Amino acid sequence: MACCGPQSHEYQPLLFQSPRDNKAPHNDDELYKGAVGYYMKQCELYGSKPQPSVLVAVRYRMITFKASRDFTDIDMLAFADLMLAHPKEVRHIRVIDLSYSKVALHGSIALAEVLKTNQSIEAIHLHGLKISGMGAEALALSLGTMNRSVKYVDMRACRIGQAGGQHIAKYLLRNEKSVVKELDLSVNNIGNEGLNALRQAVQYRNDKWSENEGVVITSLDLEGNLVLEEVLNSITHGVGILMSVVASVYLLSRASEYGIEEHVAAAMYSSSLLLLYTSSTLYHAFFCCKATNRIFQTLDHSAIYLLIAGTYTPVLMLALPDNYWSLPLLYFQWICCMLGLIIEFLEFTGKVQLTLVMYVLMGWSVLICFDDLTRNVSEEGIFWLVVGGIFYTGGVPFFLAQFHMSHVMWHMFVLAGSISQWWAVYQYVMPLDLRHSRGQNIAYAYAMKEELGHVLDKTMDMCADLTRGPMR
Repeated sequence: MACCGPQSHEYQPLLFQSPRDNKAPHNDDELYKGAVGYYMKQCELYGSKPQPSVLVAVRYRMITFKASRDFTDIDMLAFADLMLAHPKEVRHIRVIDLSYSKVALHGSIALAEVLKTNQSIEAIHLHGLKISGMGAEALALSLGTMNRSVKYVDMRACRIGQAGGQHIAKYLLRNEKSVVKELDLSVNNIGNEGLNALRQAVQYRNDKWSENEGVVITSLDLEGNLVLEEVLNSITHGVGILMSVVASVYLLSRASEYGIEEHVAAAMYSSSLLLLYTSSTLYHAFFCCKATNRIFQTLDHSAIYLLIAGTYTPVLMLALPDNYWSLPLLYFQWICCMLGLIIEFLEFTGKVQLTLVMYVLMGWSVLICFDDLTRNVSEEGIFWLVVGGIFYTGGVPFFLAQFHMSHVMWHMFVLAGSISQWWAVYQYVMPLDLRHSRGQNIAYAYAMKEELGHVLDKTMDMCADLTRGPMR
């Protein structure tokens, strides 16, 4: 599975030991001559070339072993033999980084054998290796049952599949003695069943921690493991982009028949629709790219606030121009929107719950002036506005759920809600032009007042003439 290139690792130690820890000279040939000689012999046995990355790491006591791009399973086998036969000479190595090398299933099995006895390694990076479910099983068994030093494991895009996820849940996460604190399993096509097994295992681990604080809580990264669902998510809201473009053209065209207020309201509403569906499509289309995943996710969630406030804008500006609640409610929507945007850039406990409360509170705040709205908008318009709100709210359980295709269902509810409320704005709110009709009535009233004034003046003049008549 393709990814967007190298990703930043959260665990990045120094390459070399500090002078304090480095008790032996870097160039002490006597100390490492046996280890290097054994490694060269194993390379000859397997018919592989000695790898500079291994020789440099051993000779100069590097904390991190970083495999080169051409490092293969055979090379890993020779390196594993070295680590098993001469553990003291390689105990300075804390990090094994095989990312983007040619190591695959058999190399991961060799690494698993090393982890059974080596208690110095603290992190392993396997990003992009094709280790499959069998390799994941071997590593999970070693990390869960025997190793007590590895705290960080990067297995992003290792193609472990559903079986690999289930093996990790069973042998690693459900083993209370495992000390792994961070485990990156993103973009592995684990599937819904595998994800459920992993989540249940994490919950089991958390429950055990509440009983025994000696149990290490493991943080999991499971992003991008529902490939088919992510593709469908991209398609559904990709369709939403096309529909938003067409809808924006029609709405702005209708707004051109009226005044500046209609233009502003239509532009803000159309922009919020386009932003929502574009950010959502980008987020789900680039699910395997960790470098941009967080950015697009933040934009996706922020766009929901913008759409709610953007939908309220034409309703409050055009359907309730003189209502007491119109301006305060419009301010409330956009202030909540700004607060929501800030919240999306923060991380804290209860963020999801707070976000949902804000969505629902903003979405149904129209109930404050609902009676006035029903007096200005036809029954059909009210019907489509309410139906849209019901679609949006009815999709929330699917947004929270974690069963197969639940997020696709959420996207369908959002599409239905957008279509319903756009139709209400286009067909029943935009043509109201209440300000124009009110202006006509006021102008007519002033004209009538002036006309009545003229009639009154003429009547008074006639009365005056009649009064002067007999005096002549």
